[in-house]
Amino acid sequence: MEPFGLPLAEAMATGLPCIGSRAGGIPGILSDEVTGLLVERGDVEGLTQALRRLATDTAIREQMGREARRRAEQYFDWSVPAARLESLYSQALTEPAAHHPADAAWTLRPCNPD
Repeated sequence: MEPFGLPLAEAMATGLPCIGSRAGGIPGILSDEVTGLLVERGDVEGLTQALRRLATDTAIREQMGREARRRAEQYFDWSVPAARLESLYSQALTEPAAHHPADAAWTLRPCNPD
């Protein structure tokens, strides 16, 4: 189980309304009746109803999808972490490994200096 709900954030970014369970971090990402639908974990009938609703109600599906995209753009903008990761990769490729600051964090040291 993915605790944050990254697949939900990614789906929302594409404009899809989502269905998720009321568990973990999912309710913090998915707003019930706004960006998608929340169901209780293990509630097969509730999941079936949620799927049927989004499959048959075009207006609700499109409205929730628009709101999902808006919220994803507002709260899950990946440009900053992506730029940071790109910078770290570039730095790792251009600096010799022996001089890379991350190496110091992985150096084994005795727990007891005596």
